[in-house]
Amino acid sequence: MVYSTRNAALLHVQKLGCSEVTGLSPSPTNSQQLLVTSRDGTLSVWDMTDWTLMKRLTVGSSVSHLLISRSTEHIFLVTRGTESGNTITTIQKHCAATLSHISNSLTIKKPCDNFRISSCGNFIMFTRDTRVRVINTSTCATFTRFTHDMDLCAVALHPTRNLAAVADVNGGFVYLTIGLLRVV
Repeated sequence: MVYSTRNAALLHVQKLGCSEVTGLSPSPTNSQQLLVTSRDGTLSVWDMTDWTLMKRLTVGSSVSHLLISRSTEHIFLVTRGTESGNTITTIQKHCAATLSHISNSLTIKKPCDNFRISSCGNFIMFTRDTRVRVINTSTCATFTRFTHDMDLCAVALHPTRNLAAVADVNGGFVYLTIGLLRVV
């Protein structure tokens, strides 16, 4: 469903032809296009002027997160295997309309959640049980980790500074400085 930002009026209802939608984002290269990811393992590009499907890419596994930063040249798709971990697949932004040129992918051995990308696009942060991990997006290397005494359930990244907040399942939270990843 598409709503007006001026008066909240319903403007359009569109059947997307996929299973449960996991991500929506305007295309980073064309404001008239919408990127849609779903549990059926697809990434679709829709033209919002006439609501036609421009392209659909099957990535294989269920897509759990769509990560886009204005400052990086890539779109990141996080997929999850049934028993295995996650895979982060990289697509170059200028190829978003055609969904061509998948750059590379990184496999995370155990299932993780709460994936977020920094506003600068330099890192992706995610949680697994009591741990926070950070991946450098240019090298695809996990470069640091923080361990908490309770399971973690949410991550928020500051829009302009290398700061993050991580919440645990009991309602507590921790502020972290990215890079050093120390408790602030």
